[in-house]
Amino acid sequence: MTWVEPTSADNCAGSSIAQTAGLANGATFPAGVTTITYTATDASSNTFSASFTVTVTDNEAPTIDNLPANISVNTDAGVCGADVTWVEPTSADNCTGSSIAQTAGLANGATFPVGATTITYTATDASSNTFSASFTVTVTDNEAPTIVDLPANISVNTDAGVCGADVTWVEPTSADNCTGSTIAQTAGLANGATFPVGATTITYTATDAAGLTTDGSFTITVTDNEAPTIVGLPADIIVNNGNGVCEAAVTWVEPTSADNCAGSSIAQTAGLANGATFPAGVTTITYTATDASSNTFSASFTVTVTDNEDPTIDNLPADHISK
Repeated sequence: MTWVEPTSADNCAGSSIAQTAGLANGATFPAGVTTITYTATDASSNTFSASFTVTVTDNEAPTIDNLPANISVNTDAGVCGADVTWVEPTSADNCTGSSIAQTAGLANGATFPVGATTITYTATDASSNTFSASFTVTVTDNEAPTIVDLPANISVNTDAGVCGADVTWVEPTSADNCTGSTIAQTAGLANGATFPVGATTITYTATDAAGLTTDGSFTITVTDNEAPTIVGLPADIIVNNGNGVCEAAVTWVEPTSADNCAGSSIAQTAGLANGATFPAGVTTITYTATDASSNTFSASFTVTVTDNEDPTIDNLPADHISK
């Protein structure tokens, strides 16, 4: 700082002036107010002093050194957040006495929630100039939800008279490190529906608040263990032999099969064929019904041919008369 030096004046010659307080003209003045005093002295040693001030104002804001870059981390296992630490920044200034403090966001080392949190530091110098700077801590939930109590595979037999079975189970639930997970059935027939014979896959999908998903499946296997039935099986048949022969041709109305499931069939599995010539005596006729699951049922009736024709005598001699 420099200024034009003042001079002295007096009624008598021989006065002089000198700076008697403050830093010298041209010196580097500190921030704040410095008083400069000059004293004039005349030849008779009379003196007069006068002063002015040099005020240096610090208008240069401090700076922040080593502010962390933005931080991105995943959630800690099983936690809807993450413990995050960083190296603390420092302040710097043209004048001594600056300080720094965190003025926004969670503390260094805290557990940060999912999402972005802004951390702000403010540096303040001795003249109360301030400077603020920020970085973000972003926590991403990358932990998929889980499915709790997914049913084990279920195996049941068909309901009586039905080609299927009504099946119910306890609904599973979802769990996650963060709140807000949901679960929904995404494949297979609904809980409590009538399931067909065979295996049906049931799938549930759990979805968390971050959109992460987990699938879990089980199977429902319905087995048809209900045997088919035979409809219209003839009653036992009793016939007489044909005139002059020791057998009889016998016919009947063919029986049919029925079952709880479609696809059953029937076949004669024992005895002479329908319409055949049956010998005298008892012949057993058996039919077997088979369904689509290879369950079988057999039933029988008898064909009895009765010989009710009297025998004859061939070559019987004529009456013989002897004299």
